Amino acid sequence: PLMKKLSTLFSLIALIGLAGAQAFAAETPTQATVLQINGDNAQVQMPGEAAPRKLVAGEMLPQGATIITGAGTEVFVSPMNGTVSTIKENSQVQLEKLSITRSGATVTKQSALMNLKSGNLVSTLDPAKRNINDFGVRTPKGVAAARGTTFTVTMAGGTYAVTVTNGVVSVQIPGGVSLTVNPGNVTNGTAVGTLANPPAGVSPAMVNNAAAAAVTAMAQMAASPTLSAGITNPTALLQSTVAAVASSGAPGALAQSMAQASAALTTASPTGGAPTIATATMTAMVQTAVASSGGNAVAAQAVMQAVSQGVAATTAAAASQAAVTSSGAAQTAAAAGNTAGVTTAATNAATSVANAAVSSVTTALAGITAAAAT
Repeated sequence: PLMKKLSTLFSLIALIGLAGAQAFAAETPTQATVLQINGDNAQVQMPGEAAPRKLVAGEMLPQGATIITGAGTEVFVSPMNGTVSTIKENSQVQLEKLSITRSGATVTKQSALMNLKSGNLVSTLDPAKRNINDFGVRTPKGVAAARGTTFTVTMAGGTYAVTVTNGVVSVQIPGGVSLTVNPGNVTNGTAVGTLANPPAGVSPAMVNNAAAAAVTAMAQMAASPTLSAGITNPTALLQSTVAAVASSGAPGALAQSMAQASAALTTASPTGGAPTIATATMTAMVQTAVASSGGNAVAAQAVMQAVSQGVAATTAAAASQAAVTSSGAAQTAAAAGNTAGVTTAATNAATSVANAAVSSVTTALAGITAAAAT
């Protein structure tokens, strides 16, 4: 009888300890933060509400909410700390799951699952938080899962694509098949190709748009602490994103990113307007040319060409010429291995662009868009 009582007591203690441990590391729902809205055509469909309403920057959204963007509008939302998702124009995304798991005061896992119904969604995850990140983008074609990366998921009609510009993404499709997509690659859910040679069904225009959207989103984050949302070093992520696009052999995406950078913020905004974004993008391009000059001359040339096209298209003649000259100096210094000279030239180019007026940058749109099409 004594042994039986002791056994029962030990069993009860074990059960109590297990219950306590489970409660100690419980998963609890969280909310997403709307960081910024560019444009005036964004709505949200809240759980339980009959119709969508206007979305407001700064508000918190629960899981189950659906964000809807119209033409000319994009929304930056942070579904978890160190993660920013950019919902591009004409898109619909549901916040399917938002949660966090703690062990005492320590966060052991943060989870977010975005359900992309249509359009384009660019997601950037802080690599420094990869050990606790559990992030995915669901579509009818599968789930793209990542921990520390930048990637774009596209759903356009029946066409599906995951374009990776930083880090590695695992795409899980129905049937238990998993595809690994590396930087500079794109998948249609069946096969993996490069940005220069995408798989069947994925057009070069779609790839260029997805890659350019990632560069432009990262440029805005690098230019605004508000948009970085806990990302440790957005400038470094921008540079590595540009590098992946440049080395992928899809130079059109870089010129297109300049067009998006110039057009995205044609009016006043919290991030400081188009010149700031264009400057961040161009600076990353110059820095990428520097980094790649030793091992990838083709990529360096593509980057510098995109920089020159972007700057030369502005109407502020003095600032434009100064920036073009500085870009050329940077390319020359890179070829000679002159790191100090490159840094000085890159700084001068960025300063010249920053001094250009908003109108000067926005009027560059037509010329840069034409360059992107070539």
